[in-house]
This record gives sequence, structure tokens and C-alpha cells, in this order.
Amino acid sequence: MAEELEELTEEVEEEEVEIEVQVTVADIDDVGKAIQELYENAKQYRQPYDEVWDEAYSAYRAEYPSRIHKANELANERGIFVNLTRRKVNSARVKLGALLFDDGRIPFSITPSRKPRFYPQDVPRDLPPADLEDILAQRALGMENRIRDILDKTGFLNAMLDSMFDLCLYGTGCVKSPVLKNLNFPVYKNAMGTDGMFSVESEIESELVPTTSYVSPWNLFPAPESTSVEDAEYIIQRSYMSRNDLLDLSEEDGFLPEVINECLEKGGDYNSVGTDSNHPVKDEEYHGDEVKEFEVLEFWGKLNVDDLKGHIDMPENAQGYMDVCVWLIGEKVIKLAANPFDGKKPFAVSRWQRRPETFWGDGIYYAIRDVQALTNFAYAMMVEGKTLSATPMTVVNPSALEPGTDTETIYPGKQFKIRAGNAVTDAFSSVIIPDVTNGLGSMIQMLEREADLDSGQTAIGYGDQSPSQTRTATGMSILNSNANKQTADVVRSI
Repeated sequence: MAEELEELTEEVEEEEVEIEVQVTVADIDDVGKAIQELYENAKQYRQPYDEVWDEAYSAYRAEYPSRIHKANELANERGIFVNLTRRKVNSARVKLGALLFDDGRIPFSITPSRKPRFYPQDVPRDLPPADLEDILAQRALGMENRIRDILDKTGFLNAMLDSMFDLCLYGTGCVKSPVLKNLNFPVYKNAMGTDGMFSVESEIESELVPTTSYVSPWNLFPAPESTSVEDAEYIIQRSYMSRNDLLDLSEEDGFLPEVINECLEKGGDYNSVGTDSNHPVKDEEYHGDEVKEFEVLEFWGKLNVDDLKGHIDMPENAQGYMDVCVWLIGEKVIKLAANPFDGKKPFAVSRWQRRPETFWGDGIYYAIRDVQALTNFAYAMMVEGKTLSATPMTVVNPSALEPGTDTETIYPGKQFKIRAGNAVTDAFSSVIIPDVTNGLGSMIQMLEREADLDSGQTAIGYGDQSPSQTRTATGMSILNSNANKQTADVVRSI
């Protein structure tokens, strides 16, 4: 028995046992499917806000919403829409722009610290304090001018003004920053020719700079139940791109050109026609084949490390979740990278009226939508009453007229033949409808006053008279100052 065990042990030692360790790598398209599910959940959770925004957009365009209330039925039949929404939104946007960006100047400044802890290496340390302060002040001014040049060339002010329009109308304004973009700067050089004439040579230098871009709230989908950008587990930004836009993306770092080319070849599978939760203007302007036919999603949030292994560089012992940025076309991942901003999502959101329990704010339309409907109703009733009281109405007795007389039309100079023995009063009688619309004027003033209170945008604030306006300069100044105080909280939010 011992000999048999010894022989068996020798055979095991002589054999080479190979152990293969298989590491399972998840399919990258599984990441895309998971993000698409999150996107659908975010869209469904945002649906009630989409309905309010759709009504707000219709009100701004002086169009009645799809759901007509009883107060709007008569005004809709008459085609009357007194656009309080547009008036208040434009007033608020102009006021915010004037308060924040006076004369188009972006309100920030860079100044040296009173007690700096660090000094530039090329600045001598033995300078007198006054000279050192002058050098640091000049460098701070140069830094400020450099930033202002970048902001001007990248359209920062326009992005902020566009977001403030959404802020006033819908209640939420969004921007994305930083967004890295290449800017081209022309460079000119002089060279003297043999004939003594100067020639100018132009060149283009490219530089990667941080920018701020406008994001429509219609294209922003935060995680359900989130209350802020910091509180959101993920945020998805939707964009619509053309074939040329995707070709440009394929040339940028981090994108997968082979996947983008596959999506371009199967364009019909990723067409964005019929996508819900769209801005109403997209549906209004669609009359045929779309130019920007591809729906592209940009995901910012955490994903499971096990799903990311093999597709992204990470520490060997990484566990749990990792902050990533993922770009999708349909369920196809065209970019997968780690979040370069230390886990922060590059979005900033401001609100007109903040609701602490939700991500979105309430806008001017939401505050005055009932007043808007009642104002349209009051004006429609006034027009209806004026029309009835101003239009001549007659009662005709055909038996008192000669046979064949046209009684349907009446015009100046028309002659009627009356049968013998009948008087004119037997053939015609006029009916006068009394004008009872005088009381509607005070109702309209009351509604306009209510709209001022609900929106915080008084008539005096945009250069018009108000029924509650005082006759003294001091009183008008106090009213205007109090009206601006209601906007101060919005300014702080921006």
C-alpha cells in the first residue's frame, strides 16, 4: 500500500497542472442599456413638469393650450389672447439682465490677497511693499482681462441670457460649465519683400479653453426625487446631432469612431422622430426629414465598477461605484471616461421660485396662469358685449312688404315696398341691446394688479403706469425698490 501511494505521488508531481483564471468582462452595450433605463425613468418622473412647460410655451406664443378650460372657451372662439405671460417674462428677463450684466459687463473681479501666502517665482522678494503690490495688482488685472477675453469669445453672456429666459418662463435655468472647446486665434506676421513692400502672413493658433454652454431644461433629466445638482445620483443631458456633428465627435479624444460609424450606417435605428419630452418648437418645425436626426445622451453619475472593468482605466482593487461620463446613441456607447471634475457634475441650475422638495422651480407662467385665463375671458366678454350692442338688429314683418322683397340684407339707400294700408312701423322694428360691459373694466384692472403681485413684475417696473402708482417721486421710488426686492432672491440664485 505504501509503495502504491509513493508511485501516485510521483505521478502527480511530474504532471504540470495549468489553472486558467477567466475574468468576465461585461459587454459595453449593457452599460448603454442600463443608462437607457435610467433615462426612461427620469423622463416619466418629469412628465408633470413637461405638461406645465408646454402650456407655458403656448402662453408665451399667445396660443391656447391643448386642454381648454371653461374660462378660455369663449376667448378661444373669439381668437382673443391678451399676452400677460410674454409681458411679464420679458420684463423679468430685461430686469435680471440689467441687474447682473450692466452694459454687458460680467460682474466679477480678481484682486491680490491682502496677505498672500505664495508669490510668483520671478518676482524679487526684496522689493519695497508698494512696488510688490503694484506688480501683483497688474498681474491680477492681466488675469482678469484674460478671463474676460475667453468669456467674450465663447459667448458666455448669450448663454446666461438664454438660461434666464427659461428661468423666467419655466422656472428653471440651466448652464453647463466647464465645457472644454478649441478656439482658433488668428496670428499675423509682417515680412519685408525684396521690393521694400511689407507682406502680411496669417496663421491660426488653436487653444483649449473652458467655456459655458446653455442647456435647455427640456433636455436635462436628473435622477428622480433629486432636489439639486449635488443631490442627484445622475444627470442625463440630451442633444440632437446631425451626421456632420457625429463625424466631428469621432475626431475628438475619447470617442469611439468605429461605433459612431456603425450608428451612421444604421441611421434609421437611432432616428429621433417621435421622441417625447421634446421642446414644443421641435414638433412645430418638423415638416419632413430631420437634419439633426440622432438623439445623443450624455450621462454624468456613478456606475458599478464591475460593469466598467475592461472598458476604463481604474485601480486594480477598485470596488463599489465610480463617477463616469458616458455618451450614448441609442444603446451604443460612443464614449466612456472617468469624471474629470472629482465627481462633480458640470451643471448649474437657478430657479425663479424654489421648491425645496423638487429639482425644478416654478416660473412666471405657473404663478399667473389662472389670471391669464381670466383676463382672456374678461376681454372676450367685453368684445362680445360691445359687438352685440354696436351691431344693428332689426325685426322684419314679411307680410307687410311686397312679395319678393329681399329682407336678408340691409344697406344704405335700399328701398322697400310696403303693401297698401301698412305703416313703416308695421314692417320694421329695431332692437337695441344694452351695453353692460362697463363693469368688466374694473375686473380687468383687478386681474392685472393680481398678475403684478403673483409675478413680482409691476407695471412701474417696465415703464408703464399702475393703478396703485403714487403721484410723488419718492413714492414711485419706494414702489420700484420694493418690486426689485422680489427679484433679489432670483438674482442670488443666478
